[in-house]
Amino acid sequence: NDVALMPGSRDIIVLMKENLFGKLAIVPVKNSAIKISEECPGSPSGNQSYFEAYISPDYAIKKYTDTANSSLVAVRKGSLRYHSAYSAGLRYTKVFSNGMSIRAGFNFSQVNEKFSYAQGNVVQLVYVINNQGDTTDSYYVRGTRYRNSYNHYRTIDVPVAIGYEMGNTNFHANINAGPVINIYSWQNGETIGVDGSPVKFGSGSNANSDYQYKTNIGIGFTAAASLYYKFSERCHFLAEPYVRYNFAPMNRETLSIQEKFTTIGLRLGIRVDLK
Repeated sequence: NDVALMPGSRDIIVLMKENLFGKLAIVPVKNSAIKISEECPGSPSGNQSYFEAYISPDYAIKKYTDTANSSLVAVRKGSLRYHSAYSAGLRYTKVFSNGMSIRAGFNFSQVNEKFSYAQGNVVQLVYVINNQGDTTDSYYVRGTRYRNSYNHYRTIDVPVAIGYEMGNTNFHANINAGPVINIYSWQNGETIGVDGSPVKFGSGSNANSDYQYKTNIGIGFTAAASLYYKFSERCHFLAEPYVRYNFAPMNRETLSIQEKFTTIGLRLGIRVDLK
């Protein structure tokens, strides 16, 4: 007996059996009610690209290395205090169909230190004067006079990161890591010299050769976790905790005291998806 098939929307191949034990017949049937999709729904994060702009409050940890094993490092640590740091940047990210991503961009960073130098003890005579203008008493005030200034360490870098992105319609996350390539660095400020007095330092050929910093600190490493919230068709808020580690110190190789920063921060910004 023949089997009646329901009308539908596409052609399929249906096996029909004649008289239960008869031969099998392959019959093309049109308009089957069964619909076959030729598209595979991939990851909602895959096959896309976007630009980002961000700014980050940072915290920098300074590490010293002293090949001469002198007491100067302790003196410098006592006169220098972390003050503030920030960074800002632009970058482009490409996410592939399997969720893997690659990103690169430009990043500017600045670390600020406060330099305080005790210039010496101060003794000041203070007079007490009444309402009639007569001096009724006097006393001495003793203290320490400090010289304060601020040091600045700046870098322009190209971070390149490989990552994996996942998420749904409104929320995304991208875990990524990779090298940070320094393009240019420049520094200026004051520190304690070998004679115990304040000296100016800087970068480039115009700086004091005994307190000269490099204009390129080489390659570092960065890792981050990017978190996104979609607030319009193409735009997302960005919040990204990250860490950056510099492999090479900032100082010239001939100097006995070497310094480098490790930075942690929270990037905040906007992501714009590309069509």
